[in-house]
Amino acid sequence: MNNQEDSTLELLLNDLKDENPQIRRAAAFALGKLGDIQAMTPLVNALEDSDSAVRLGVLVA
Repeated sequence: MNNQEDSTLELLLNDLKDENPQIRRAAAFALGKLGDIQAMTPLVNALEDSDSAVRLGVLVA
């Protein structure tokens, strides 16, 4: 992974914790598209998000 991919992964992982559920949902979807194994645990944890759209975003990812 190069520096740009590392930065993207880090930003998306941070967005997965954002207070805005739309941002969390978009981050989950993008992390799924990246396909990086480092995102697996945070995505699994996001399955317990309080917002159903975020949980759905994880499942689609």
